[in-house]
Amino acid sequence: AGWYVCDEAIQLLGGNGYMKATGLEQFLRDMRVFRIFEGANDVLRLFIALTGIQYAGNQLKGRQKALKNPLSNMGTIFNEGSKRVSRSFGAGGTDLSAFVVDPLKDSAKLCSQVHPLASPSHTASTNPPKY
Repeated sequence: AGWYVCDEAIQLLGGNGYMKATGLEQFLRDMRVFRIFEGANDVLRLFIALTGIQYAGNQLKGRQKALKNPLSNMGTIFNEGSKRVSRSFGAGGTDLSAFVVDPLKDSAKLCSQVHPLASPSHTASTNPPKY
């Protein structure tokens, strides 16, 4: 927002916007530095997205290998299918307790439970909100 305001102010002042007398030239330099050092920039956002995609890709490699030769990997395919079926009925959520510190283990177990409103059987068409 600061960058946009400064840019618009310089546009209004024209060439005088870059003169020291207005003070906008210093503000413009400061805003440019803040865009680089403060908050997530475009490169950081791309890095975060790439990291998430790589993790998901590593998780899917085993399933891909199993699907290439399904007869010899029936156990893997059956386990994945049973997980998906149980999740579709609102059971068998992901257990996060292995990834958190001890004081948060109880909360991590709660995360694996599906709230009745979030279950696949609960739809907006069958239970419209009451206003």
